[in-house]
Amino acid sequence: MKKIAAIIVTYNRKDLLIECLRAVNAQTYSPHTVYIIDNASVDGTREELRLNGFFNNRIGSVNYTYINTEKNIGGAGGFYVGLKTAYESSETFDGFWVMDDDGCPDPNQLGRLATYMGTYHYISPLVLDKENHKKMAFGKLGVDDLPPFIENGIMIGRANPFNGILFSRQLITEVGYPEKDMFIWGDEWQYHLRAKKLGYIPITVVKAVHYHPKNKQNWVTTRKDRQIMVPNHDWKLYCFCRNIVFFQYVNNSVVHVVNYAFKIILDYFYYLYKNKYSLGKYRIVFCAVRDGLFKNLKRLHKYKIE
Repeated sequence: MKKIAAIIVTYNRKDLLIECLRAVNAQTYSPHTVYIIDNASVDGTREELRLNGFFNNRIGSVNYTYINTEKNIGGAGGFYVGLKTAYESSETFDGFWVMDDDGCPDPNQLGRLATYMGTYHYISPLVLDKENHKKMAFGKLGVDDLPPFIENGIMIGRANPFNGILFSRQLITEVGYPEKDMFIWGDEWQYHLRAKKLGYIPITVVKAVHYHPKNKQNWVTTRKDRQIMVPNHDWKLYCFCRNIVFFQYVNNSVVHVVNYAFKIILDYFYYLYKNKYSLGKYRIVFCAVRDGLFKNLKRLHKYKIE
């Protein structure tokens, strides 16, 4: 039996969090400790945890530990705190099971992931749409499209980072912690690229299922039929544009990153012009791309977080 720490990051989604925790508690292969990282929720999350027995308590063989970050540091900051706390714990965990509060693991998920520990270090479940189990939660593929990619029950090279992922201790030792200042969007893929760069090839265990709401971000078509995302809040637009440029540095030269940043500006400016957006949106995109290019992740406070 491997000693596993679960890390669950939450912010103002107490009902989804309780649903997630109940699913974690129902695992046929139990984690040793569950770290609940609360990004300073104001919806009564702490009280709901107490009411349901998950606040600094032990249920069966599982220890539940609540950590309040005191301010909203985003998913990236939450995963940083959770992984750092668990990794540096005196318990010396063998693996780290990482997820958001809106995910819901199948009862056999952790056991099926843990079967591959020792052989692999980056082990992903199959992440399905919570409402339609025939569809993937991310991307356009359905379950019926997967057989060509499956060999001996796994898909090599595929993963949905931070959605029920099981990392080995060795991987955390070599890759380190997530980039906390990315806040949201792209932090999981930046970590994914860092792991792959060090030779950690992910696998997806097809029978280890994790349910997650379907990705409903607003992707639109811009010049040359390219796809860009236009979030519904300025601070999210800033985060997305900054982060997709910033994580290009993991595998690419400065020249490549500069070229990529230039294309992102053209893509967004074209879309904003065609749809008659105000000049303020242009400024947000430009500042975001500039900050990603210069690796400046400290300017988010200039944009209102709603």
